[in-house]
Amino acid sequence: MEAQLRHSHSGWSRRLIELMASMDVDTAEMLSQVGLDETTLYDADSVISMEQTTQLFAVASKLAPRPDWALMFGQTISVSGMGLWGYTLLSCSNVRQAFGLAIDHARMAPLLTGTEKRTQPNGDCLIALVDKSHPDLHRLLIDELMSGMYVCMTQITEGQAQLKAAYLDFPKPEYWKAYSELMKCPVYFDQEVAGILLSSDALDTPIPTRDLTTNELCTRQCAEILKLLDDNTSFVATIKQTLAKLPYKKRNAAMVADKLNMSSRNLRRKLNQEDTNFRQVLEDFRYQLARDYLRQSTLQLTDVAEVLGFSDYVAFSRAFRSWHGETPKNYHRENHLGFA
Repeated sequence: MEAQLRHSHSGWSRRLIELMASMDVDTAEMLSQVGLDETTLYDADSVISMEQTTQLFAVASKLAPRPDWALMFGQTISVSGMGLWGYTLLSCSNVRQAFGLAIDHARMAPLLTGTEKRTQPNGDCLIALVDKSHPDLHRLLIDELMSGMYVCMTQITEGQAQLKAAYLDFPKPEYWKAYSELMKCPVYFDQEVAGILLSSDALDTPIPTRDLTTNELCTRQCAEILKLLDDNTSFVATIKQTLAKLPYKKRNAAMVADKLNMSSRNLRRKLNQEDTNFRQVLEDFRYQLARDYLRQSTLQLTDVAEVLGFSDYVAFSRAFRSWHGETPKNYHRENHLGFA
């Protein structure tokens, strides 16, 4: 997993530390063991390396005073507090689409192990957790993921969808009853694969906050982040990865430098070494996003201008003409892929 996603949002680690503190664990010691402190942890915009995230989970596994702590940890998740990934799920039309997008964008979630959708002949679907890249932490990670998936489903449907069954790929633990009490469905241990089973009816459960336009925008942004995560060949690529994770109003050199734990001067120096500057990188990034939105989005042109960080459509149109030689309106008319 570390090779796929190098950083995670501080919110996941913050939730873990707060749970451990509620159990009277020495959280200052936990943080020091992985090279973190409370200042970083409680900075809403900070990112933490995936290695530190994994190490923090491992430290918790040694210090937690009760065996079901990871199952409890999964229940602390809040979809509305998960940023872009959470907004994407909340704006889906139904549970089927939400799980599909969650799996497609799984690399944006800290420690989210590999998932697969396995459709049954009768229309039921097993959301299977198949990654075992952390064998020493596997049971605990499954505990967190199983409870987290259930809580997320409950939140986005406001309790309207229910599981048909839950499967665990490890022997029945001493806290096995907690699974049944939480998930309100039959729970089976010692199975070939861990996962949750949903009926076709449950998958079709509508999401009250569904919104086609918001979902399309969020899905495009998630895809852009993943595309940039796959491109790590240069410092410019690192800058673009960082820009993709920032709200459009915070896409500036000072904020990027802060995210990368360097001074603005050092950021300028490293960009100079690649014969470019921050303004040019930002322009390239916005140009790439602009073309994607104009080809693939149903957003109004004024909305595209806003999400790209322009003050209004006139400013956006002026910039796009300088990039591409024609107006956004003409480009959209000639290249739009016709999404319904």
